Amino acid sequence: MDEAHQISLVIVTYRDVFQWVEKQREDGEDNYALRSAILHISAGDMKALAIEDGSPVRLRNDAGEVVVRAWCDANCQQGFGYMPVSPYASMLTSYEPARGKLPNFKRIPVMVMPAGEDDFPLPSLMPWWRLTAKRERRQTLTVYNLLPRTNCKLCGCPSCMAFAFALIAREKKPQDCPELDSEPFRPSLQTLSDWFGGEEPVEDTGLLVRRERCNGCGDCVLICNKAISMVASPTVGVYRRQADEKEPEVLQVVDGLIKVLNWSRCKRCDEPPTACRVCEEKCPFGALELVR
Repeated sequence: MDEAHQISLVIVTYRDVFQWVEKQREDGEDNYALRSAILHISAGDMKALAIEDGSPVRLRNDAGEVVVRAWCDANCQQGFGYMPVSPYASMLTSYEPARGKLPNFKRIPVMVMPAGEDDFPLPSLMPWWRLTAKRERRQTLTVYNLLPRTNCKLCGCPSCMAFAFALIAREKKPQDCPELDSEPFRPSLQTLSDWFGGEEPVEDTGLLVRRERCNGCGDCVLICNKAISMVASPTVGVYRRQADEKEPEVLQVVDGLIKVLNWSRCKRCDEPPTACRVCEEKCPFGALELVR
């Protein structure tokens, strides 16, 4: 690390279509990581750092530290850098409620200094996040067909169909069915354990948050706030209601990950409730799933 050549920059994030294409490909994880670990800076800042195109640089602030490759961009203003929205940018982002309701992705202050090639191990920078497609929603009948279907009630449910609903809602575990542990149903037990095991606990919200998939982009927060403001009335149709600035939002990004902050404000808690699931549908990484 050459601390003799270091500068301060303000990072601005942006969306990159080529990066997005790699994210959609089944075998695109490595290329996605490479297209994410990029910093565009001006020729003047390249000179101040004494580096060439493609050189690794270390970005550091109070929120975290990453190593990416720097590229000269004639359109960049000196003192500013541009990075694609990705887990790398999220690692440099902090959430300050007093300054805004979303993480700061547009003006991220960092110190930048040259780094060595050995400091650029892409996999080790992203151990908590893997590029994976959204998981298919498990249908009740599919789950039911894997069960013994004897309605023995030993699981505590009145029927196997009720047990299937309870599994999807994470109110029961596959191991709660004694018959699944018998030899004929061992394959079903393994499949159901893969589907419904080892996840974050689901509380009264019915919202399952897979923290290992969340990169703190805040898309779910934006779409949730927009959905809450729209109200459908049988008399006046659809209208926008005034938001209460003092009332906490349903979702917020805290320490780089999504968190349920005020579930009572969710449209699913209205009277009558609305079967809203825009947060789940908007999440590009499958980090959110409404199971109830």
